[in-house]
Formats: sequence, structure tokens, C-alpha cells
Amino acid sequence: MKTYTAFSKDFDWIEFGSFSKCCALAQDYCRQNFERVAYVGQLRGGEPKGRLIFEVAAGKYTRILAPRFFQAKHIKRAHFALRRCRYE
Repeated sequence: MKTYTAFSKDFDWIEFGSFSKCCALAQDYCRQNFERVAYVGQLRGGEPKGRLIFEVAAGKYTRILAPRFFQAKHIKRAHFALRRCRYE
């Protein structure tokens, strides 16, 4: 099972969803925060690392061709911390 995520470079904004939803959310994030960079990545169930697919900056998509990975546990921990802060 594949899950897609959109997140900022310093993990202060993280969203999960389908591929098209994550791409649209990343583009909206970069429109609102013009000088920020967002990434769209793919997570597979049971794997410790996710793969970066796109880098979005100023509404422009850049395909990441060389394999670049990120730790899935860091994304999940940051997402949990962000959600917990919103509800408290």
C-alpha cells in the first residue's frame, strides 16, 4: 500500500493523502508561503524510508530524479506532534 505525504523542509507542515491531493496541497502551501519549499514523498507500508518525488518552490514542480529518501518515523512523529498541538 502506498501513501503520499506533503511536508515542508523543517516539518512544521505535514499532510497525508492521495498523490494529486498532496501535490495540490504543496502548491497551495508554496503560494501562501512564497519563500518556503515543500516536498511530496511516497511512503510504502512496512518500509522505514520514504522516497521524495517532487520539490515544490514558488508553485513550480521540480522532479527529483536521483533517489532521495527520508525517514518515515520522523514524518509520523512530527505529524502526531502537530496534530496534538492543534487539538490542545
